[in-house]
Amino acid sequence: MALAVQGLKKSFGAVRAVDGIDFEARPGRIFGLLGANGAGKTTTLRMILGLVTPDAGKIRWQGRPLDEKTRREIGYLPEERGLDEQAKVEEVLVYLGTLKGLSPREARQRAVAWLERFGLGAARRRKVKTLSKGNQQKVQFIAAVLHDPALVIFDEPFSGFDPVNVDLIREEMQNLKAQGKTILLSSHRMDQVEALVDELILLRRGRIVRRGTVAALRAAVPVIKYVLEWFDEAEAPDEETPAARAEWARRAEALRVPGVRSIAAGRQTVVEVEDDDVAQVVLRTALSLGRVRTFARLEPTLHELFVAAMQEEP
Repeated sequence: MALAVQGLKKSFGAVRAVDGIDFEARPGRIFGLLGANGAGKTTTLRMILGLVTPDAGKIRWQGRPLDEKTRREIGYLPEERGLDEQAKVEEVLVYLGTLKGLSPREARQRAVAWLERFGLGAARRRKVKTLSKGNQQKVQFIAAVLHDPALVIFDEPFSGFDPVNVDLIREEMQNLKAQGKTILLSSHRMDQVEALVDELILLRRGRIVRRGTVAALRAAVPVIKYVLEWFDEAEAPDEETPAARAEWARRAEALRVPGVRSIAAGRQTVVEVEDDDVAQVVLRTALSLGRVRTFARLEPTLHELFVAAMQEEP
């Protein structure tokens, strides 16, 4: 039950918002769409949902063009949330569930079960406006998945949540993945995206500039960095004092062997090298200066990969 997007294009006047993107999101996997504001993420999602008409390209679900009936069955958590604040929590969920094809009875049963699951059972007869922002966001999340959709689109799903509830939402997304759902995720929370996605694309000015797994994107980065920390505080002071900084700088200077590109001295010194052979020379040099506590390759974070991609020349 894959979602396939081919050659998708959309312009608004002279602005090309989406410029020929292709990707496939598969069942039981979380597919990420990342990009700066204006990169084309939301426009792409709105075209999938049928809210915006593409200028060109195809969107297919299970090998067939997406029709209006299928689009109504998609689970969608929009970035800009909106619930009827005067309505009671349970009633608004029942109403939204019936719009997605559930009977009132089934919608009510599912709504009650989800509210209990999210610790909101006691609030089901309260008006939406009486809930905290975080709890309103939970209700919105429930509305997106209440009808058990095979395809779910999450646009900034962690917005408005504290760390505890971020973990809750992440766990629920992983549960949906385990159930074989096809999931699209767009978020600025790089730490959460990195922990969740199986594959992703990075968009810039409507075009894909990177695609693949996080591991594959890391492997494509031609920068090799290691983090180094000495074990004995007496040999390599641990506190941020002038004497400690001077000692760290002295040791860092000693590590400038051929093939070292840069060094950032500190309690944890970061060394950029040309290749792993140079890293071994650095390690031997570090051992000659004192007992080494840590020497490990420093993998770039998704945030760093994103920033690097956004800063490249077009």
